[in-house]
Amino acid sequence: MPNESISIDELTKKRTPTQLKDWVMQEMERLKLTEEGYKKLSLHEGLAKPLMEEVYHLAEFGIRKYGDTDQILIQPIIGPQNYDAVITDQRIEPPIQSYVEVTQSHEGEDEYLRSLVLYGKGIVPLRGPVIKKGTKKKGIQIDVPYVATDVIQNVRDELMRIVEAAKRKEGKDYPCGMHQ
Repeated sequence: MPNESISIDELTKKRTPTQLKDWVMQEMERLKLTEEGYKKLSLHEGLAKPLMEEVYHLAEFGIRKYGDTDQILIQPIIGPQNYDAVITDQRIEPPIQSYVEVTQSHEGEDEYLRSLVLYGKGIVPLRGPVIKKGTKKKGIQIDVPYVATDVIQNVRDELMRIVEAAKRKEGKDYPCGMHQ
């Protein structure tokens, strides 16, 4: 039986963009092989959280920005610092390092509650109300009814989440060479 855990050493290893993307995809497939791994991946638990919310996006960024090159190394960094990866560009001498922070716009708790329903039922509406009843101690019941939603309002809501995510980063002190 495969191990459901993600290694911090593997998660933070320096890789080329292609190596990082390949590793992330293999790791996600490996985790899906067990119920515990699938749950961690689906609900972003443990080290599956930075894998899904940061490293996956870093891999996509690396491929799109740099392509298939062995001259760029991406090292995810896990922790409370103001960046999520160090990128070493070896195309020039001396190599330069830049810092990248991954920022997401999301619905907060509602997004997590949708994930719980998706994990439990295999299907959940992407938009519309999320109704939570009960407590963690006594048990939580989540209802996400299927309702028609206004496409234009959905776009406006998503744009507002993006603006709010950018505003949260506005006053932070970032290292030189920082990309957001």
